[in-house]
Amino acid sequence: MTIHDAAPEQPTSLPDLLKARLPFLRRDTLKRVSDVVEALIQAQSTCHRRLGTFLPSDMSPEARKKRLQRCFQDQQLSGEVFLNVLLPLLPPGKLVFAMDRTNWEHGTQPLNLLVLGVDLQGFTLPLVWEAIPHSGSSNTSTRERLVARLLKRLPARRWKVLVADREFLSQHWFEFLRRRRIKRWYVISDAG
Repeated sequence: MTIHDAAPEQPTSLPDLLKARLPFLRRDTLKRVSDVVEALIQAQSTCHRRLGTFLPSDMSPEARKKRLQRCFQDQQLSGEVFLNVLLPLLPPGKLVFAMDRTNWEHGTQPLNLLVLGVDLQGFTLPLVWEAIPHSGSSNTSTRERLVARLLKRLPARRWKVLVADREFLSQHWFEFLRRRRIKRWYVISDAG
């Protein structure tokens, strides 16, 4: 179900949806999250400079920057909070999942993240992630923890396939997926 498919008695605007799903969040936090999510959708980017241009136009550039910082640093906004909002909105049936490692920068600090998300019509929505405390590839135990976290909320019967690149090739990894009843996976080559 998507926001647009919601029945009339269900929330149809993003602020109303967030309030219904996350009633424990403060009103200022809900407003910031709503603004930032709408900016993320419009900007199709996580670059703060670009996101800022899609925040409400009555804000100064400095106020936009502070609003983004407050949203991303808010202690109430854990990964579990986002899963509580996102999971009920996923389409029914089996889903295609993708795992990849990505490098970002937080100011001058490099971030090496392992991300597991769901494919929604060619766009991968990140659902769970973990910072890797070193540069380079993730290890099998980190991948296992990430999959196990998502399996607690989305059982294996909902997993059509897990797509990953060749960084994740290992017999131990494939055995773990089988034990967790993820029966289909697909490894792609990221070579040119």
